[in-house]
Amino acid sequence: TVEQLSSQFNIGSATLFRLFRKYMQSSPIELLIHFRMQRAKSLLLEQRYSVKDIAHQVGYRNPSFFTAEFKRLFGQTPSAFRKQNTPY
Repeated sequence: TVEQLSSQFNIGSATLFRLFRKYMQSSPIELLIHFRMQRAKSLLLEQRYSVKDIAHQVGYRNPSFFTAEFKRLFGQTPSAFRKQNTPY
């Protein structure tokens, strides 16, 4: 969590956000979402897991929220992404 990172580096959470944005051009939360969604895209292409399972694997408790977040970022639902990127 942001609180754990702040504590580990002995700085306030506002300072952590400011430094993170300065050096990473992103907030810690935005970067976490980015990594989660890249992993989700990889898992969707493997076809072994349901969207619900993938949501849980990448850290979302609510599969509906995962789907909404995926659509917000990529302009399509996870199911549509899988269908569009399946070779058969």
